[in-house]
Amino acid sequence: MTCCVLRDAPGRFSTQARGLMRRARYCEPPLRIPFRQEFSSWCGAKATASRSSTGAPPSNPSAPLSTSQPKTIAATVSCSAERRFSQSSLSSTCASRALHQRATKESLSQPDQRIRRGIPAFAFDIDGVLVRGGNPIEGLLPIFQRLNHAFSFRVPHVFLTNGGGYAEAVRAKRLGELTRSEVSEEQIIQAHTVLQELVPSYADRPVLVLGGASESKVRTVHDVMRGYGFKNFTLASEVHSWRFDVWPFHDAPEGNLSEGRAWLKRHAEQRHHHDAVSERRFEAVIVFHDSRDWGGDIQLMCDVLRSPTGQIGTLGDDTHPQAPVFFTHEDLIWTNSFPTPRFGQGAFQLAARAVYKAASGRELQATTFGKPHRATYAFAEKKLKGFAKAQGLGAEDVADVWMIGDNPASDIAGANAFGWKSALVETGVYVPGTRAAFEPTMHARSAEQAIERILAQYDLD
Repeated sequence: MTCCVLRDAPGRFSTQARGLMRRARYCEPPLRIPFRQEFSSWCGAKATASRSSTGAPPSNPSAPLSTSQPKTIAATVSCSAERRFSQSSLSSTCASRALHQRATKESLSQPDQRIRRGIPAFAFDIDGVLVRGGNPIEGLLPIFQRLNHAFSFRVPHVFLTNGGGYAEAVRAKRLGELTRSEVSEEQIIQAHTVLQELVPSYADRPVLVLGGASESKVRTVHDVMRGYGFKNFTLASEVHSWRFDVWPFHDAPEGNLSEGRAWLKRHAEQRHHHDAVSERRFEAVIVFHDSRDWGGDIQLMCDVLRSPTGQIGTLGDDTHPQAPVFFTHEDLIWTNSFPTPRFGQGAFQLAARAVYKAASGRELQATTFGKPHRATYAFAEKKLKGFAKAQGLGAEDVADVWMIGDNPASDIAGANAFGWKSALVETGVYVPGTRAAFEPTMHARSAEQAIERILAQYDLD
């Protein structure tokens, strides 16, 4: 159906015509024969009304128009439209020109290629999707040029990673430099970002914090936890500085740790820490991020959990209630610059569970955040809504949220379970040609290709 035959006057479309064109553009599901009958009836009624208004006698709709009879605009509409409806295929009737052009692109892994109402929003994994070993993956810059500058608004997007170890502001600055785009702290959801949700319950309670950094960078973890709002926590490195024999195998070269140990000493003196560690009754254990010392961290975790009072250096009979344990993610493997994947916090969690069960005879009771767990996706969706609101968009404007990831067991599994759509790329953990443990909405070679395909499904003009 072309535009030239649906005008009430030169250069202006009729209200009915505009409505029909919208229906043709967005038909879901595609309209069938009744639409043709409806359109024909409307054209006939329009022609009759027009002849009545001009004083022309009504004609027999089944009889051809007389060549001597003046043709009104509506009559031209009726004839032209009938010819086009009889000559065009049903699919071309319902598909807009843009949809037809997009249909010629490389097909998606799923058959649904109709133009969707609303706009998409995106959650990007980082390692293995945007960067690998700290280096940007090819096609990174065009992605964020399109999302930030191709439309009259910035397409909502956040960065959802099981990585961490840095303040969100630091990660935002680095990503902004890599993508050459504006990245705010609010767009960064790291594995430990969701720990902010625990602050109302644990801000002032004694908490043992494991993992996240070697002693040389221990202040980073301290500052991030403080920034979240925790006030009464102790780092594993602080416990080691209290008594070397708490884990006697912890003896890294002084040259790498001198700065961290100097800070620990000053920090301990300020808190009178050496006198206080043995008296602290820890009420929870938080694994901030990937452990740098599995043996030492598992030892301290078991010390707290097996003590009836949560004091390191005391031991009960393992019948007391277990203190809460929080892991920030459970990725078994992840990718960096090394040719094959490396073990992550998920592997550490398996080891901790096995050791605790062997030592106590009990299963470790723990809460796990990060992908694929629902709490992290809910946190990310809240951030996306805030981004959309800042762009003048309402919640009803966002049709779908797409997770762009490389790990089927975390990125894809979590997105699917939360009701998002998902795109699995081949630049990280996933091995092309193998069957994914959790099937995504779409397969793509890279994040760039995924974004190109996804944006083609929506009317963003």
